[in-house]
Amino acid sequence: MRNYRFGMVETIECPSRDVRERQLAAANFNTYRLDAEHVYLDLLTDSGTGPLSKEQWSAMMTADESYAGSKSFRDLETYIQETFGFDHVIPTHQGRAAEHVLFRALLEENDHVPNNTHFATTEAQIKDNDAIPVNCPIEAGRSTEHDTFKGNIDPAKVAAVIEQVGTEHVPAIMLALTNNALAGQPVSMDNIKTTRDLADQHDRYFIIDACRYVENAYFIQHHEDGQQHRELPAIAKEQLQHADIITMSGKKNGLVNMGGFVALDDDELAEAIKEQTMLHEGFYTYGGMSGRTMEAFRIGLQEALTPRFIEQRVEQTQDLGQLLEDRGIPLYKPVSGHAVYINASAFLDHLDVDDHPAEALAAAFYLEGGIRTSPDGTLPYDDSHDALLRLCLPPRTYHRDHLEDIAETAATLLEDSNQIPGLEITKEPDHESLAPFQRSYHPRSL
Repeated sequence: MRNYRFGMVETIECPSRDVRERQLAAANFNTYRLDAEHVYLDLLTDSGTGPLSKEQWSAMMTADESYAGSKSFRDLETYIQETFGFDHVIPTHQGRAAEHVLFRALLEENDHVPNNTHFATTEAQIKDNDAIPVNCPIEAGRSTEHDTFKGNIDPAKVAAVIEQVGTEHVPAIMLALTNNALAGQPVSMDNIKTTRDLADQHDRYFIIDACRYVENAYFIQHHEDGQQHRELPAIAKEQLQHADIITMSGKKNGLVNMGGFVALDDDELAEAIKEQTMLHEGFYTYGGMSGRTMEAFRIGLQEALTPRFIEQRVEQTQDLGQLLEDRGIPLYKPVSGHAVYINASAFLDHLDVDDHPAEALAAAFYLEGGIRTSPDGTLPYDDSHDALLRLCLPPRTYHRDHLEDIAETAATLLEDSNQIPGLEITKEPDHESLAPFQRSYHPRSL
């Protein structure tokens, strides 16, 4: 039973098949390029797409919109300092902006940045600073079958990078919680501690991307030995306190439509980041956010850490996974806390990797049911050909009926999956890392 009720209703309806065909063609068969007004159920992302609570709306009414040193910022700063334990809090308008100002202050040409797996925009930010992102996932992540903590970083791979290029060319080791670019898989507390030790051994910064740190804490609490007796907020806080620096998109576990921050203890680096913030975001006590957004952000951070919220969030995602699995849909397992990942290569086994099966299946989902999904690329291994399609659930948004509709659409597509054509690329963007968002496609002949 949900422990909330809806205070505002938005009417949605599925556009006709004729409209869907025209809109998909106009978007060059890339679901990122569809206009939202022509989408029935939007599973593209959970980033800033959920509704606010009445407590968030109420707090927004008391916001201080002062340009510098507003009370709204000080209240947000104090909450983050007390909850996460960092001295400096530098606000930005979202997570990738936090990475942008951090990397501008930290990275130099030809630096290498190892991570469990870099999300596309993180990778792009690193490359934009003439540095080199390096993925170091554990080998267990190759399998689409069930295992625990497949989001872990491989310490041996990180050590090999450091040995190959030299400590001076690896300014930091990163870890994404959860591992967004590897099917949202969680990272164990033991692996976080191991990464901390590795960073200390080489005197490097340890950076955590805290985009979905609450879901990660939930999986630690439920699946890691010795953690079951601990309270969720304590686990969530400990994860982040092992880091020197955290970046966060408030659009996920801040339950706001916009917002982010960098938090750290290093005084000198903090000043350099503030300078970058003033150049690219705004003054360093608002960083591109309004006072209203900062008020909603502070309340959202509190709400996301309530056990009942995260239990319902993860349970709904697991629910969708079970509905799909019951209908024979091939999934990447275990199901994550924010999204279900369909193994598009297995679903469309008549297509080759060059036919872009995840993008083809995303186009088919929209054509069949007006449902927008997100192609997630192939698994982050050089020789992997398993392409995933992400079905991402915005928090506090959809009902059980919607989940059943999604599962029925998938089942209908599976019945005639060999009739779904592959796609060929007709236009590439200049920035390779941003290809999933900007590419143009056209259906191949069957």
